[in-house]
Amino acid sequence: MMDEVKHQMGPIDRVTHAGAVMPMGKVKDLDASSINSLMRINYEGTVNMVSNILPSMLENNKGQIILFGSIAGTCPLENMSAYCASKAAVNIFGEILAKEVKDTNIRVMVVCPAQTDTPLMRFVDETDSADVIKSAVEKGMLCDPEEVVDQIEKDLLTDKIICYPTKEAVFATRIRRFFPNYWWKLVAKNS
Repeated sequence: MMDEVKHQMGPIDRVTHAGAVMPMGKVKDLDASSINSLMRINYEGTVNMVSNILPSMLENNKGQIILFGSIAGTCPLENMSAYCASKAAVNIFGEILAKEVKDTNIRVMVVCPAQTDTPLMRFVDETDSADVIKSAVEKGMLCDPEEVVDQIEKDLLTDKIICYPTKEAVFATRIRRFFPNYWWKLVAKNS
């Protein structure tokens, strides 16, 4: 497929991968096949995309790879174990990839937004009992997708590997890192 795209459009100089699913549920209620399916889509989809595009970018010694991880990969939430684990895998994979290509003209950035107003959030709101997500939707606490994109473009001009596109993402990440017990209190308070 990559050869066909290159033939029709020329070399690919930027790829953004944001595909994900977010089934919810307690660990005890999730079966292994559901978790494995989520990992195939969220993490393996990222790996497959990178595996297909990276050789061409290395050959041309240029390109940008933007991977959508999530603060969910560093700031876990109850009922989201599989999603958080898959995004943690994307976050780490992207960060290591960025370090491995640092001596080339290939730029890799992992985007870790907070809950963003996308169809994925609306789907969760309609189909699951994810209290934290529903609460964020109801309170208008979702990040604006345009704000996320604007910050990505700004951060691509820097040497940042991880883009936390909103103040909410920065705040959550710092709270979780430096005050992990307090993080869980905040999660409980906002559920």
